[in-house]
Amino acid sequence: MPLPAPFDPRRVFAWAARARQALLGLLALAGAVLAPALLSSCGGVGTGGTGTYSAGPITGFGSIFVAGVEFFDTSAIVATDDGEPLSVRDLKLGATVTVAGDALVAGEAGAASANAARVTLGSEIVGPVEMVDATAGGLQVLGQVVRVLSDTVFDPALPQGLSSVTEGQVLQVYALYDAATGSYRATRIEPLPGVPHWRLRGPVRVVDTVARTLKVGEATIRYGAASNVPEDLADWAASQRSVRLRLAAGVDPQGEYGALSFAAANEPLADVQEARVGGLVSDLTTTRRFSIGGVPVDATNAIIQGEERLKLGADATARGPVRGGVLQATLVIAPAERQTSASFFNLPLLSVDRASQTLVLRVPSGNVTVWFGRPVPSELTLLPLGSTLDRLYSLPPGAMLRVRAVPANNRLEATIINF
Repeated sequence: MPLPAPFDPRRVFAWAARARQALLGLLALAGAVLAPALLSSCGGVGTGGTGTYSAGPITGFGSIFVAGVEFFDTSAIVATDDGEPLSVRDLKLGATVTVAGDALVAGEAGAASANAARVTLGSEIVGPVEMVDATAGGLQVLGQVVRVLSDTVFDPALPQGLSSVTEGQVLQVYALYDAATGSYRATRIEPLPGVPHWRLRGPVRVVDTVARTLKVGEATIRYGAASNVPEDLADWAASQRSVRLRLAAGVDPQGEYGALSFAAANEPLADVQEARVGGLVSDLTTTRRFSIGGVPVDATNAIIQGEERLKLGADATARGPVRGGVLQATLVIAPAERQTSASFFNLPLLSVDRASQTLVLRVPSGNVTVWFGRPVPSELTLLPLGSTLDRLYSLPPGAMLRVRAVPANNRLEATIINF
């Protein structure tokens, strides 16, 4: 993901030309393979023919970074996909969102920014943990297999990551659904105790219209008392169509869940000038006709990098305009291997701790702590070139920093610090 061009006085830095090009080159290269900044399986609507649509986990803050775009969220309306109002303080690293905004503004080395008009936040699963498998790196929630990877973000309330999770604990899981394995790839996990209802988004496997039950993953769900039941629900299992369910908070003696309401898993896309989506291939007719995270893609006229790797469940990204609810791709990338998602921050410094080698950046949703103890310059690049950590230690609170970090060892570890 390339570093976005500055758009306000807070982001104006006096870089040396050589340092600037070095950073942009590094991030542009990273962007080509990290573009699976990843679309969550929740959809959204665009703003019209001249707007922008992006979706995926939040991968950084300045405003927010989503799918390779920095969206300025000062005037954005923020809500859940159930329509419940939120604020920018609810936007957290790894949470999956869709963003509708105005036209993209391109900067240096392919950087892109836009003003967000609406940010919609939605998780895949809210419910109790049924099993934790720390050895395999996963857990089971509401009958669904959830895979935890190196870049899964854990809420600070779970300081030891998966080791902090206990059976029976109610979690909110932001994730990407993997149609090839029938599992969920977690992007953020946080505790959510005391919620009045649970939720589940995923493909319907079995429908029994007599017993009025359906199955999503290994969960059996009774829907006889639910609202908004689709008239053609009986046909959903054949096409593995996804649904978003609100569930009663509890399990009956038979181990079944009760559905309260149905909702569309993906809202139809409005026409927009530019959409950027990425994630996992969720449906595949041909390598020119497929879906990514439920978003239909027509790649008939696209340049496809790694076409032989376009398979069900594969990582892929696509970009282009949306016409008639279909992304008309101009570029599709299927990387050779999955890359760990990096986080990007354009934020004011709050504090630096020399002893623990951590810095704290100020974010509305909760401050971000980044460890900077990697060896310099082999693993940690300081820009402008020639800078030392002494400069970091001398910075006053409020000084702006640009930081690239990767999740590792249950923390964010800096790989680039730009003064």
